[in-house]
Order: sequence, then C-alpha cells, then structure tokens
Amino acid sequence: MKKGNVLLVLLILAGLVAVAWVIGIFGRSGKYDDPKKWNASYRHTDAMPFGMELFDSVMATSLPNGYRYGKMPVDEACRADSTGRVSLAYIYSSAYFSDEEEKQLLAFAARGNNLLLVANNYPEDTYDEESNTSLAKSLGFSSIRFGDFDFSEFKDSLQDAAKDSITWTHGDGQVFHMTPQLLSAGLVNKDIRNQKMATVEAIFEDMDDYSSGKISVPVLLQRNYGKGKIVIATNTLLFTNYGVLHPEISAYVGRVMALVADKPMVRFSDTYSMRQGEMDGQSPSPLSFLLKNKPTRWALFMALAAIVLFFIFRARRRQRVIPVMPLPENKSVEFARVLGTIYYRRGDHRDLLNKKYLHFAYEVRRRLFVDVTDPAADQHTVAALANVSGIPASDLQMQLRVIREALKPSDRQLDKEQLQQYIDFMNKVLSSLVVRRE
Repeated sequence: MKKGNVLLVLLILAGLVAVAWVIGIFGRSGKYDDPKKWNASYRHTDAMPFGMELFDSVMATSLPNGYRYGKMPVDEACRADSTGRVSLAYIYSSAYFSDEEEKQLLAFAARGNNLLLVANNYPEDTYDEESNTSLAKSLGFSSIRFGDFDFSEFKDSLQDAAKDSITWTHGDGQVFHMTPQLLSAGLVNKDIRNQKMATVEAIFEDMDDYSSGKISVPVLLQRNYGKGKIVIATNTLLFTNYGVLHPEISAYVGRVMALVADKPMVRFSDTYSMRQGEMDGQSPSPLSFLLKNKPTRWALFMALAAIVLFFIFRARRRQRVIPVMPLPENKSVEFARVLGTIYYRRGDHRDLLNKKYLHFAYEVRRRLFVDVTDPAADQHTVAALANVSGIPASDLQMQLRVIREALKPSDRQLDKEQLQQYIDFMNKVLSSLVVRRE
C-alpha cells in the first residue's frame, strides 16, 4: 500500500473517532432518545420531555399579561415588582430557601404580588443551620412523597392504561386523568386559611411496614397573604414539556397558571437550584473529562484538525455540481379538503358541528384559559371573550347558547345553512382573537 493511501486511511479513522465523540457529546442521544434516562430538568433551554423549553414557550404565547424567564437569585427576583405588580413562579424539585430568602418571598407576596411555588419537597427545616423556621411552617403545610419517577413503571402504566386523577375541588369539580407515575407528591394542610384547590387520589406504600392503601390529599393550595396571593403546588413533572403536550395535564396546568395570570408572570431559577441540579445525578460530560487532561485534550484537537484537513482536501479533489431540487408539493390543504368533503357528503351536519365546536373550545382554552363548554362559567367566559375579541357580550352569549342547543341529540336534522352560520361565527371569534393578540 502506498504511503499516501496509508495516511489517508489513518486520517479517515481519526475523523471517524472524532465524529463519534462529537455525536456522543453534543447529540445527547442518551438523554433524548433513550426514555429510560429521562430526568426532570428545569432549565429554560432543555427540550427533553421533562424539560422546560416548550413549557416556557407555550406560557409566553398563552398567558394574557405576559410571561418571561430569568435566571436570578431570590433577592433579585423579589425586586421584579419595581415597575408594577407581577406574579413570580418557582418550579423545581425541592423548595430550598434560606431564612432571609423566605422573608423576601413572603414580603414580596404581602406587597400585592402573586407567588407560585411548584415543588415535590417543601422541607420543614431550611438548609440554613441558624434558621428555626421554614416556608412550609410559615404557611402551615407540609409535603409528602408518594415515590420517585421510574420509567419501567411509567411504561407499564401506559401499556395497562392505568390512570390516577386530580380533582379540582374549587368550583366545577373537574377531574383530570393522568399516568400514576407522574403524581409523586402531595400536601398536608395545617392552616384553615389555606384553601384546597385540587386533590389527588393515589396509592401510598410504606416500605417500612409493607402496608399500602389509597389516600386522598391536596396537591394545590391557595392563600391570600397580605395584599397578594400565594399558590402552593406539587408534582413538578406536570409542569414540563410533557405536561403541556398532554391534553388533560395541559388543561390542569392551565388552571393552575390562571390562578396567578392576572399579572405579568416571571419564572425564575436561582443559582442554588442550579447547583442542586448538578448534585442530583447530572454527571460531568465526556467532553469535560477530555478537556481536563492535557494528553486527551491534545488528542481531541489533533483528531478534529485531521478531519477538517481531510474534508478540505477531499472537497477540492471531488467537487460536483449540486442539482437543483424542486420544492416538495404541499398536500396538507388538499388532504384537509378531502376530509371535509367526506364529512359534508355524509350529511351528518350535527356531528360536523360538534367537531368544529370541540376545536373552537380547544383554541379558546389555549389562548384565554377559559372553558366555553362549561355553561356554569358562561359569565366569566363571555366577559373574557368580549374583552379580547371586541364582539359584544350579548351576541357571544346568545350564539353560544344557540350552538349548544343545536348540538343536543334530536330527530330533527340540522340543515347546512344553520351549520354554515354557526361555523362562520366560531371562525369570526377565532380570527378576532388572533388579530387582537398580534
């Protein structure tokens, strides 16, 4: 074999090794593609199923008064109301605060702001050894754990269609079903001033005496504090990318966020939480190990330089004309037209109206966090729609009442003129919502 060919083979091998390292380090295939390694992460840029990138994006486009994220310590976060009243959100696995930080958070709420705390663990003793109090003691509650997230059990629950439920005890009593493994903590209310907003029924197992049973405990507490409001929640896995993509979980999360959505919201994560995240199992990456040692660092640099040189010289020797590829044809509109034609020719106009109404209700709930399918909340729903869309409240209430009557089962067939009228009304409301938001 010629000397040049040997060098080329060595360069190719070095390049393949470097590419394998780069893919393994930056591709994050172990974290994203292997569900067994899914872990809760509360970083703003994490797109894994239990990360927060999509959650923050959805909240930023859905909450009516605005939403933003900031990495800041507690004292800086508590100064967010310097230009006006705000809602402060803290979402993390554990709510660890020093005595001084606790006082700042309580003073922040007492000034007339909203405070949302979502955690699975609310320690009754803070990590500050000189402190003799805690946020949980100050507000009169404590947290209990049902168990840690386990993917194998989560997978079995999905296959067996096992479901636990969260009941919204305040108001309409709405029940939200979800996989049991996502429900990992509850609350014990010790103060009558704490209002129970939602409860969960879950299986509790005591590993010490091997006893088990079903308990019903609150998972959401609300309390007026000073001039403001404090909302305490558990089960942080619900408040992640996975949660906002799940139909029933997203509806529950929407209700929780709506409790404090009357003011601009700021979600913050402090530096202590970041350090705790590194201690909770996030081991150093292979890249940090390679760069830490001088021999491996130079080996990595040489491998990368070799593959760059190979690509440069190989590209100069084998330049080819890149053909112009036609743009792929968009079949989405044609597909939607075919489906619509099939439903229309079937002649069941009431069923077609029902599908349109469900889509209309979903879009309104996603944009305004109101439920048009609940007649008991019509006064609040109509007021919110009229305020955002600009359509008179009397017209909205009358049209919603007429549509609900048309959806009721009847021997009388719904004619196409009425169907077209109802659909035009719902399209008008949705288009006005989009225009007002823009």
